[in-house]
Amino acid sequence: GLEMIEEEEGEGKGENVNRMSLLDIGAGSGHMTEKMRPFFKDIVATEVSSMMVQSLRNRNITTVETGDIDSDEWLKEQKFDTISCLNVLDRCDRPLSLMRQIREALLRSTSPSSSSPLLCILAIVIPFCPFVETTAGQMEPEEYIKLRGNHSFETAVNSFVEDVITPCGFRVISFSRVPYVSIEDSVYVLDNCVFVLAPLPDELLTHPFIG
Repeated sequence: GLEMIEEEEGEGKGENVNRMSLLDIGAGSGHMTEKMRPFFKDIVATEVSSMMVQSLRNRNITTVETGDIDSDEWLKEQKFDTISCLNVLDRCDRPLSLMRQIREALLRSTSPSSSSPLLCILAIVIPFCPFVETTAGQMEPEEYIKLRGNHSFETAVNSFVEDVITPCGFRVISFSRVPYVSIEDSVYVLDNCVFVLAPLPDELLTHPFIG
């Protein structure tokens, strides 16, 4: 995803482009956040796990402990030209609401003096199998995303674009298919689809919001 951004903004030459600010939603331990650090001047992360929040802060990453980016007043006052949401939607109770919040947060950051386009880096695992971890076990999310042809990468990605990305007010700039290794009771390899998205202003929306 970051390489694709570099090529687009460096006119296809792969020049190193430092964007202004990144919000990394659901950053986990900060491993991927660290990999993105060289591309940005400022980084803020969010996490719901207190243990992961501490891990992020140990890496000197400014971190807000929240699962709702609209609930924190300090966060709402910040401006981000890039928001990343990597493998979060399938473990989120309200993924459609989160997509709308990401779009609104990016559009709030619009500045006449900024030359960087507003972007969302979004990753999902295919097959897409959403659930929420609770103290009672795994529960179905409040906003359930069901993709058509979920076990076919191409069909599932088309469904995600048509049923989620476009209705939530984004357009696809590019996407990549990359391996995703899951290590739980056993090790298995899935597909990860990484999108680079741009938020559409209200006047260009062709779909009503869903959810």
